[in-house]
This record gives sequence, C-alpha cells and structure tokens, in this order.
Amino acid sequence: MRKPTTILLLIYLGICFLIIQSCETSKEYAEKPNFSYEFDTILKTYKHDFTANYTGGIDILTIGENNFVAYNYCGDNTIKIINHFNDSVNIIPQYNMNCEANYTRIIGDKFYVVDTRNKVRIFDDCGQELESFDLMKIEKFKNSGLTAEWYKTGSDQNVNIPKDILYFRVNQNYDDSLGVYSNYDVDFPAFAKLNVQSKEIDFFGKTPYYSLYYEYGLNSQYYDLYVGDSIITSTAINGQIEIINTIDGMLTSKEVKSQYDTTPIERVHYTEDDENINEIKTKHALVSANYEALFYNPWTKYYYRIFHTAIDEYNENGRLNTEFDKKSILMILNKDFELLDEIEIPVRRQMILKLYPTKNGIAISLPELFEVDKESITFKFLEIKHVQ
Repeated sequence: MRKPTTILLLIYLGICFLIIQSCETSKEYAEKPNFSYEFDTILKTYKHDFTANYTGGIDILTIGENNFVAYNYCGDNTIKIINHFNDSVNIIPQYNMNCEANYTRIIGDKFYVVDTRNKVRIFDDCGQELESFDLMKIEKFKNSGLTAEWYKTGSDQNVNIPKDILYFRVNQNYDDSLGVYSNYDVDFPAFAKLNVQSKEIDFFGKTPYYSLYYEYGLNSQYYDLYVGDSIITSTAINGQIEIINTIDGMLTSKEVKSQYDTTPIERVHYTEDDENINEIKTKHALVSANYEALFYNPWTKYYYRIFHTAIDEYNENGRLNTEFDKKSILMILNKDFELLDEIEIPVRRQMILKLYPTKNGIAISLPELFEVDKESITFKFLEIKHVQ
C-alpha cells in the first residue's frame, strides 16, 4: 500500500503535467495570428495596351524591395515589365522571336531569357542584346538528356534569388539521336539551377508521374516557386508541397490540405481515340476540386494559394454549373508551411493563376474587368490585406 505522501506527490506531478500541457497548447494557439481581412478594388492605369498581341506567360520577380511583373508578348516580340509598386513600365523589344522565351530574370541592370532552343540571352534595359550562350555547350547539360522546358505552366515566381542564379524547368530530351534519352521516363529531373557567370549547372526534383501522363486531365498541373536557395513545388490535385534545398539537396515534404477539401479529385478516364477528349477533360476540370500555385510574400513572410471546391455538374435547379459557380478559398500558410487561416474570397472563377504579393497581403488581377482606350489600359485588382 502506497503512503499518503507518495499519492499526494503523484497527484501534484499529474497536475503540474496538465498545467504544462495546457500552457504549451495555449502558447501554440497564441502564435497563430488572429487575422481580420480588408478587401479593396485597386485600379492601375498604364499608358500601354497590355491586351494587344498578348500571348501568355507572366513572371513575378521580387528583387529586394521591388516587385516586378514581366508580361510575355511574343506576338509582337516584346516583353513589358511593370514595377508593381511604382507602376513604371519598361518595354524590351526584339527579345522573343517565334515565342521561344520561357523563363525571365532580372540581374542587376540586365535582363536574362532562357528560351526553348536551349539558349540563354542577355539584354540591357533598352532591349539591346549584349550576349548569349548555348546551354548545350555546357558539358553537364549536354550529357543530361534534358532540354529547357517547351511549355510554361504560368505559375512562375522568383523571390530574392541569389546573385547570378537562373532557375528554369527542364524536359526530357526526345531527340532520338541521343538514344536512351528518347524514352519517356519519370526518373529525369524537373528543374535546373544555373550560375550564369561560372556556367555551373545542377538538376533537382522529378516530374510527378501523373503530370507526365495527364492522368488528371487539365488538373495534371505541377507548379514551381523559387525562393532564395529553395525550389518549392506544389500540385493541383492535392495539398502536397515539396521544398528542395539546392545547397544540400535535402527534400522536405509537407501535406497542407484545405479544410474545404472534402471530395478527393478522381482520375479522368478516356481513350486516345475518343472524339470527345477535350469535352471530357473540360467537364472533369470543372466539377473537380483543385489547388492553384503557391506564392510567397517576403514582406508578410506568409505563403498564399487558392483552393477551388468541387461542384456538381448541375445545380439544384437542374442547370449546368459553370466555372463561376466554384468557390475560391484563399489559404494562408506560415514560413513552416502550416495552415494559419482560410477565407472565401469574392472571386469566382475556375482558375485565378496569379497572386501578386503586396506589402500587406496579396492582390488578384481581375482580367475580365480591365478597360482599354486608345492610349492606355486600366487594370482592376482585388487587394486583400490582413491585419492582426
């Protein structure tokens, strides 16, 4: 039989344990910000028409205290770069013949382009080409069985990348003259990190199987984000995030699922000779839930992404649903990729594509609401600020 003092001691220790646990839990909860949100529509007017000859491809380039948005206009062979904070516009002509440029980067006062011919071209801010070099002249690249990516997903954001570094996606090279490289293989890397001065190049990651073979139709998206020395990837079909440290090669995986993600996305089924492939893929993408690209804000130190909820093909009135019937949920993650908060935003669209970091939150372009006249264009943005 235990002595009363022993029993009292055990009770005392148990109470202390509960108090410690309670304090730890309270501390954890206290560290989670209690956000309130402000929504505002911002108008930005420029003396340039950003709709004429636009052919897609937008890079967000955050450098120091500036945030640039680079618009790709291979239709008229130019790029237009906006400083998103002071609204200045720089136009670089003669940079993108035949829509070959895929990746862009500003380093100092020079503009770098990686094109689909495996060339890196360097321009000054007036559009004068200063030099270029062939990636295939770099032995490691030539022997890798890889080529610069041919198709851009449209999610690219570069945030305070180290000096002289270019990140870009790579594809497996299908040139039969290279022998073994002509066979499609999921074991090939997905990203390249190039030092433009030393010409040293390294490869990282692997393209997911479903993204190679489009098992999820139009939702077979694989997004990338470049922050400092890290390549951060995310997917459209689930909350999976992978962080690749390009210094030591360490890979960290996180599963950050939206609380609204209650209907898992299913694979799309069709045969290659099906006459209605596009219709099947479009319907599948419409009704399925999906995640959009992950974006980082170096001023708030938070990550943001959009989640779209699943919907039925028909609404309660028996009418077909459209992409504007899907809810758009903004997810806010901290620097450790922990979900802090989620809010439904007043933008209903199947894809939002770009989140622009601001000093207090993010902005979402509302492309269907722009106004164009003979001399200028006015963009409308939904700006979302969060305050603690």
